[in-house]
Amino acid sequence: MISRFECRNFRGFQEIRLRGLRRVNIVVGGSGSGKTALLEALRLGLGGTAQIAYELQVKRGIPQGVPSFLPAAQVFSAAQVFEEFWGSLFGSFDLSEPIEFQSELLPIGDEQPRQAQLTIRMGSAWGTAQLIGAPPQPSWAGSPPPVTGQILPIIFERVNFVPGITEKTEASLNLQAGFLQLQLQLPHGAGLVPVSEVLNFDPRSNPAQAVQWFSSLDVLKNAKEVTDFIRKEFPEIGDLSIAVLQGAPCIVATMQHLPRKIPISLVSSAASKLVLILSGIRNFQGGVVLIDEIENGLHYSLLPKLWSALYQFAKDSDVQLFLSTHSQECLRAAAELMQDPDRAAAEDFALIQVHQRSGRSLADLTPGPSVAEAIASGLEIRKR
Repeated sequence: MISRFECRNFRGFQEIRLRGLRRVNIVVGGSGSGKTALLEALRLGLGGTAQIAYELQVKRGIPQGVPSFLPAAQVFSAAQVFEEFWGSLFGSFDLSEPIEFQSELLPIGDEQPRQAQLTIRMGSAWGTAQLIGAPPQPSWAGSPPPVTGQILPIIFERVNFVPGITEKTEASLNLQAGFLQLQLQLPHGAGLVPVSEVLNFDPRSNPAQAVQWFSSLDVLKNAKEVTDFIRKEFPEIGDLSIAVLQGAPCIVATMQHLPRKIPISLVSSAASKLVLILSGIRNFQGGVVLIDEIENGLHYSLLPKLWSALYQFAKDSDVQLFLSTHSQECLRAAAELMQDPDRAAAEDFALIQVHQRSGRSLADLTPGPSVAEAIASGLEIRKR
């Protein structure tokens, strides 16, 4: 489990220092305060690859903007576009300062905590990008000669939780035979820990993800707990399985009063979301699951049972949760769980309040027992 997470120069955060993280970490804050950016910081800092950084930018709607082929004479404008694509990852769009992540993993047992770190920097000083092995921006007479080279990349350097293992990867564009051929090098590789995407867990936006996670459990005969929870909350559902409808796999439900199975999305969007959430937790055993706006699409009456299931699934799978919410009802339901008779659950919860000061995002952590008392007293904790 991650006990400490620190970050510098990422998006709107000049600095993040979160210590004493718990099994379940609830993220709150006003609109635009940086809640999603905090989840993205966790996703990137614990994942640690160029592919993850690229996906975060695409999901934010940042256009790549570089065509597949480009005349060499225009390579430097393309290099600028390449830098601008990555620019919003860096605080104040200042590519001269690296992004830095540090995290501490608390192992099970008597082992000492382990540290990992990730540094992201541009391969050139801020300004017009250069080409490796190519001259500065030329002024040719007539047709330009062929040039082969590489736009200086964005570099990812990381130290893994396993002592002594360091890695360096790059994301870059290549110039070949006088044309900028878009060969975006995005090394994959394993994350520092298993970590989910930053998801709002809307199965309609990515139905294949729900199918993949549920199917993985079903093959190993581990889907029963997910199915049992869904059947309890939606009694008309008899069973869940995977079927191919119109050429595409989907999760289907057996219904008591229908002659055939139907996609679970036709039963209830809430049921679809719950299958996705709980299957996701089970699939990231020993890792971290990030959920943005956990309450979306769920009736308030489901929230107490949802929190109970989230907490139990997380403990059973040794998963750490980071969940954002805007809902006071959602927070009250979490507080009910934290106020169990032996108060054990409260020690497994923490609240992260994200707020802004002078245009920069800040994040503060409060342990669960204090959070439960504050919510029970009617204090407004969603915004500072």
